[in-house]
Amino acid sequence: MRIISTRSHARLDYMYGILLINAPWIFQFNDGTIAEWLPVLMGVATIFLSLFTHYEGGLFRAISFKTHLLLDITGGLILMAAPWLFHFSHEVFLPHLALGVFPVVGSLITKTVPYNRRIAYSVW
Repeated sequence: MRIISTRSHARLDYMYGILLINAPWIFQFNDGTIAEWLPVLMGVATIFLSLFTHYEGGLFRAISFKTHLLLDITGGLILMAAPWLFHFSHEVFLPHLALGVFPVVGSLITKTVPYNRRIAYSVW
């Protein structure tokens, strides 16, 4: 069941990117290791992906929205697995796991066609 509009997804993307960038300080794992820098880099990547996506929040619109959703899912899975892939699960894992679930679930419940395009398609 896809309940999130593409417009809402765009807004959530930017908020999520900012949350990822600030997560090491919010959740207090800012120790200069990959545990800290991975969410920061993924947050920056999320914002850049949003800027280049062809949806209401995109500025340059070079990437299709379906590709965006696939990259969201991939990034979320990487973030969820990172504590074990990069061997820092003994120090911190819950923020990465929780923050990784968000884009996976969000992508699975987001509509894939903007509202204005759905109207145009439904006429015929």
